[in-house]
Amino acid sequence: MNELINLALSAEDERVRSVCCVAVLDRAYGRPREAAPEDSSDDRFARMSREERWAFMESLLAPMRKYLEAEENEAEAEAASTTIDRAVD
Repeated sequence: MNELINLALSAEDERVRSVCCVAVLDRAYGRPREAAPEDSSDDRFARMSREERWAFMESLLAPMRKYLEAEENEAEAEAASTTIDRAVD
């Protein structure tokens, strides 16, 4: 191990330093594990219960409902403003 560290720090050849650094890291921290393949969204959806599906759909729709509500409120405020302007004239 000491020799690997010495070579990693002081070897003249860049490739030797690189290989030694990798070997030291592999021994110190272990090799990285391969990530498990992710399930497709269809697979995850198929495993959900009916209640989980409804909750998921609600979570997707909530931002759109909020946006549409804000748009509707703006339209109502604009219509009320126009009505007041006409009454004043």
